[in-house]
Amino acid sequence: MTMRLKGSLRRMSAVLAAFAVAFTISGLTLAGTASAAPSAPADEVGVTAGVSCSKGTGSSTEGNEVIRYAWAKCSDDFGGQFYRFRLLWSCSGESWERTTTWYRADGRTIVGACPAGKFVDSTRVITDYDA
Repeated sequence: MTMRLKGSLRRMSAVLAAFAVAFTISGLTLAGTASAAPSAPADEVGVTAGVSCSKGTGSSTEGNEVIRYAWAKCSDDFGGQFYRFRLLWSCSGESWERTTTWYRADGRTIVGACPAGKFVDSTRVITDYDA
């Protein structure tokens, strides 16, 4: 029972911290209108308070072929217990995005590869609250 209560308190603390940061960053006040809040760019979707992420690209050689890949790494302030993340990337000559499944934001690095001969065009990370 005590562990469950502590978990609930940590989750509530994380949510309140996210709201506090969101209100501070956007300058949103409770008495303000909805149009006063700035809209976020389309590829900046997700929770960012309490989560730090890095991303990039790399390459490796398999036989005579060069494989190019995107990578992402996220860590939250709670040891990966309350947030999750996923990697989205696109490869040259493709008009769609590839995606990984959700992973806990516990410091792990996830990788997504493009087929041989293709380059990574874009890379982005989406974070989410893991209830």
